[in-house]
Amino acid sequence: MSSAYDLVIENGILVDGTGAPAVPAALAIRNGRIARIELSPLKAPSVLDASGCIVAPGFIDIHSHSDCYPLVSPSAASKVHDGVTTEIAGNCGVSPFPMAGRFKQQEQEYFEKFGLDIDWSNIDEYWDRARQRGTAINRAFLVGHGSVRSAVMDYADRAPTPDELAQMKDHVRRAMEHGAIGLSTGLIYPPGCYAKADEIVALCRVVAEYDGVYASHIRSEGDRLEDAIEEALDISRRSGARLQISHLKVAGEANWPKIEWLKEKLWAEHEKGVDFACDRYPYIASSTGLETILPEWACAGGIDEEIGRLTAPGSRAKIKTEVMAARRGDKRWQQILIAHIPVEGMGEFEGRTIAAIAEEQGKDPIDAAFDLLIEARGQVSVVIFSMAEENLREILSWPFVMVGSDAAFRETDGLLSVGKPHPRTYGTFARVLGKYVREEKVLSLEQALHKMTLFPAERAGLKERGALRPGWHADVVVFDPDAITDRATFESPHQYSAGIKYVIVNGKVALADGEQSESMHGEILKR
Repeated sequence: MSSAYDLVIENGILVDGTGAPAVPAALAIRNGRIARIELSPLKAPSVLDASGCIVAPGFIDIHSHSDCYPLVSPSAASKVHDGVTTEIAGNCGVSPFPMAGRFKQQEQEYFEKFGLDIDWSNIDEYWDRARQRGTAINRAFLVGHGSVRSAVMDYADRAPTPDELAQMKDHVRRAMEHGAIGLSTGLIYPPGCYAKADEIVALCRVVAEYDGVYASHIRSEGDRLEDAIEEALDISRRSGARLQISHLKVAGEANWPKIEWLKEKLWAEHEKGVDFACDRYPYIASSTGLETILPEWACAGGIDEEIGRLTAPGSRAKIKTEVMAARRGDKRWQQILIAHIPVEGMGEFEGRTIAAIAEEQGKDPIDAAFDLLIEARGQVSVVIFSMAEENLREILSWPFVMVGSDAAFRETDGLLSVGKPHPRTYGTFARVLGKYVREEKVLSLEQALHKMTLFPAERAGLKERGALRPGWHADVVVFDPDAITDRATFESPHQYSAGIKYVIVNGKVALADGEQSESMHGEILKR
């Protein structure tokens, strides 16, 4: 009996991810799979003591942006320390395949600072690079509509020709055939913002042939929220693709009362049995590129054209007028915090608001923002405080909402310890369990873990993952429910979560008592 199992976790309270009540049990692992779950002790060469801890499926980050980062470093350190064993990348219209045109140019310009050469163009070449590099956690990918559109049309602000649409459909089909789980859109970002609904429907029909998911950063999360939600539901309805609404929120103080419309609308769709779901991170600030303050037309054609418009007095004045009309007062500039500028000599701006930078420079805030974009060639990441805490609690409680970080992984030292990234990069899952389960009781432990495990696994089509069941893959997290908490803050984000005792990926220990293994046990997961 001593060699029957490779690893046993004993003395813990098991929460299996299905929403079922917690039970005390021992869990045995053999050959990367869960071999047995028993109330009585089990024997193995390696035994982990989970006394006082919860034993749960490894967390699945349904909304990640790690994309090319694993080729810089395969550690996924901030994810592992937050209990994540699987992440879904390729969200918001951006994926590491296909790589072509100005999109590839811009990605290369960013990642060359980390020593990464983007020398691949298609999904197969990316898979090969990813396998060679290794990965600490499992990864699945959506194909990004923006990446596809750029490969065919660059950053053109127009509808595709029939031939171009056919090429885009071919890119999506190839990605689905070779393992992508669906299509994502980022409808506030160029070039995705230039697409009309009919274009997206045509691509989603390809996705629907493979029972894939359509994950959308919708066209507006504030002033035009209602229209954006209706468009997303309509695209899903017309195409037959299952819908995932990304990082569901109501942004902008003037829009906060729209939570009542949102609740009524989505609950009505849920009760009708419409096949949709959403994800949400547990913070009231978003993070994106500073370029999103610009009108869509100002970004058409790519970064060089954008800089040209911001530099020319006539077009700059026009852009300024539109931005000022949309931003509704100077207060908003105090709510925009610079997170990261990967340009030598510009790190001094990180962690400061646009308002503070403008005051120091003696500029109008809008001019300070434009000048930062010009100097950094658009590579300015920001954190924007735009949401209400009570709305966040409401959204997290809805049964069709999962937990997702909306972030790439980072490390507390080394190449990926740069900038002041949004704390969701480090603390998303621990924050839900510490703040919204233990402290505020917005969710029960079982409800929260279901939103982090089996629910996202089923939405993404990940077979035999997301629950603790005999025969399923042994992705497991062991945490102290009284100690788990996020430590990352907006002022000091590079801090790993606390309270995670063990993380097991495909049957191997990836984290033990705060120490991460250097071995890579993750896999690239295909649809």
